[in-house]
Amino acid sequence: MSLGIAQAAYADAHDYSRQREQFGVSIENHQSIAHMLADMQVGLYAGRLVLDDAARLADAQTRSGVETSMAKLFTTETAKTIVLDAQTVMGAYGYAKDFDCERYVRDILAMPIIGGSSAIQRNNIHKWSRPRG
Repeated sequence: MSLGIAQAAYADAHDYSRQREQFGVSIENHQSIAHMLADMQVGLYAGRLVLDDAARLADAQTRSGVETSMAKLFTTETAKTIVLDAQTVMGAYGYAKDFDCERYVRDILAMPIIGGSSAIQRNNIHKWSRPRG
């Protein structure tokens, strides 16, 4: 769910950045906005990789508690950052109830809590991890 919300927020922010002009150019051409959008893409890509790896282990019925806790922790925290950055890109429209971004922010803030909080995931990772090597 977190990655889906983050993907939608990224898509909206990207579209908005192409349409919104400031100083005669679309804001996607401003370096700070371009970097935020690039970082959002990296987070989405990394989140999918982490999630896919944990799902692969679980599907193989391999012991995967650490990896699934890592996936939950990483994807929800990364998605939260992506959505809040999308809100920043959209400026005041990111807060307006007429735009989906406001709902994405509201929804994403619950994701690190439901299904086991980020603190619980960190506890699980620490408790269940064994040094690799």
